[in-house]
Amino acid sequence: MIDMTDEQIKKMQKTMQMYDLVYGIAEPARQEFFLKAVKTMLAMEEEEDKFQNKSKQTIQKDFNQIKNPSLTVLENNAVATTNNHEATKVYGENWIVIQNRLLHAISKLSVNERRLIMFLSPIVRLETAKNPKQRTFFVPAVDYANEFNISKKTVYRTLANVAKSMQHKPFFYWVWRKNHYNERGVAWFSECEYMKEQGGIEVVLDTTVLEMLTVFDKNNQFTKYQKEYIAKLGAYGLVLFELIASCMYQEHKQKTYTIEYLREKFDCKDRYTIISEFKRNILDKAIKDIEKHTSYRISYKQKKRGRIISEIVFSFEDSTEKNLKNNQAKKLTTNNNSWQERGLTDKQIAKIAYKLKEFVDANSNKIAPNDTRGYQEIFDNWKPLLKDSKTVNDFKMVKELLERVY
Repeated sequence: MIDMTDEQIKKMQKTMQMYDLVYGIAEPARQEFFLKAVKTMLAMEEEEDKFQNKSKQTIQKDFNQIKNPSLTVLENNAVATTNNHEATKVYGENWIVIQNRLLHAISKLSVNERRLIMFLSPIVRLETAKNPKQRTFFVPAVDYANEFNISKKTVYRTLANVAKSMQHKPFFYWVWRKNHYNERGVAWFSECEYMKEQGGIEVVLDTTVLEMLTVFDKNNQFTKYQKEYIAKLGAYGLVLFELIASCMYQEHKQKTYTIEYLREKFDCKDRYTIISEFKRNILDKAIKDIEKHTSYRISYKQKKRGRIISEIVFSFEDSTEKNLKNNQAKKLTTNNNSWQERGLTDKQIAKIAYKLKEFVDANSNKIAPNDTRGYQEIFDNWKPLLKDSKTVNDFKMVKELLERVY
């Protein structure tokens, strides 16, 4: 006889509902799963208690940083350290941040269900910063409608439907076990309720989902992007955007996914079975949606295994970053070349003066053998020539010294 609390019994009921949905009710496999699930739940709760006791003080410190405006402006590599996770980054309410385990998981969500998970991302981070034991979160319908430009007349019905449908939809991610990966199923919400009087939905998250939305360090790789990027994207656009966003940090902007994985990810294993239809109706539409509403630019090519197309290779870039680099390069080129046409400015001459001796020595052919003046006097004498576009090009090392960073 297993002794469990009412809360633990409720958790196991939700877990078995998910199991029955995915695997059916055949025995004895169902009973074996139940016993293993109970053991796992009890072990996780024990570890969770240890984690909460150790990290409560550190998490409160992170929250104090969020509350203090002088501490919220962090560089991309700024981190707040914790005892249990070597580097947990702090992000504000405008950022969606999720672990890559969750991003790459297989989940059959509608566009509004997927939006709900994204909308929860900053809410969960900020609420757990206030209270590390927080498991219940509220999503106001009006805020959800404003975020995704949904009619306020329909948003309440939309969220009510989402509250029901999300109860029956698990997601699956991969867990490394010894020398192979296992597929692990998790329910999105332990509980979910549409609260008509409060005008929103209340969700209860279990430990795994909570961790995927709050713990970000070198052992729990993650992807971040600003909320405004995805506000207008459709279902396929959202999926592809996140896949590409997770790779945008790479120096070489390419990523390969198998056709099998993409069909699972886009939830179309049994639709568009002809590859040309899959590309036209899924990939091409997703790319068009992304390029219309974000700064990402994406192309792809297919790879074959024998005569069968087995993989898609995506190439991508962020046009905002590209334009910034082009503008910086253009500005640098303009600044460095303009002196050849107009002569040096006082500021440019002052920069060369940092390496005055090196510059004078490089142009010693302009100095008479019996000249007894010092370096500074010679350089001062050359200033009018450096300002003159007709004579500045006769000097050596001008371009090199202007491009140096001191």
